[in-house]
Amino acid sequence: MATVQHPNGKMLTLVAQRRTTPLPADAPKTVYLEREFIEVLVFDSVLRDPAAVMGHAAIEVRGFTYNRQLSGYHREPPLLYLYEQVGTRDIIGLRLWVTPVEADRLQTELERRVKEGKRYSLLSNSCSTNTAQALEHIGILAHDPRNLQTPVTPAELLSVVSKSNRLVETRKYPKGWKHGESANW
Repeated sequence: MATVQHPNGKMLTLVAQRRTTPLPADAPKTVYLEREFIEVLVFDSVLRDPAAVMGHAAIEVRGFTYNRQLSGYHREPPLLYLYEQVGTRDIIGLRLWVTPVEADRLQTELERRVKEGKRYSLLSNSCSTNTAQALEHIGILAHDPRNLQTPVTPAELLSVVSKSNRLVETRKYPKGWKHGESANW
């Protein structure tokens, strides 16, 4: 049997040699992780509405869409919300993966914001700023770190989140979208 001397002086004997992985040492290893999916919705602008001239943003978590509007924070089923909005604007959905723990934390944070009911502010409490802060609460970068923390515009949110390594799919919901039933897309 082979022996080797440890730096502290002790003699070590090779007892067995075992291959612990079927892949080469430099090959990427698969990590099995339970995942859930959330969707960040970014809406185009509506010029006739001063509150929506920069666009709009919302986030869908576990069957509810959370969005900040002038009238307050809203919580609705996703398809109902999409059907309301696609009549007047195009929407891009960014589907991201999160762990169940992150989904819990995100939903808790969004529910806290709904209950808190803070007054709307374009600079610190807008739809896209709320969405960005909620995503960053679970560690997903949602604003350009070279810019100020707030306000986050919908265009900046779309740009940054679309580069996330958690992005699974980009979905497009054009005006008139009816869950695959529309003839105009």
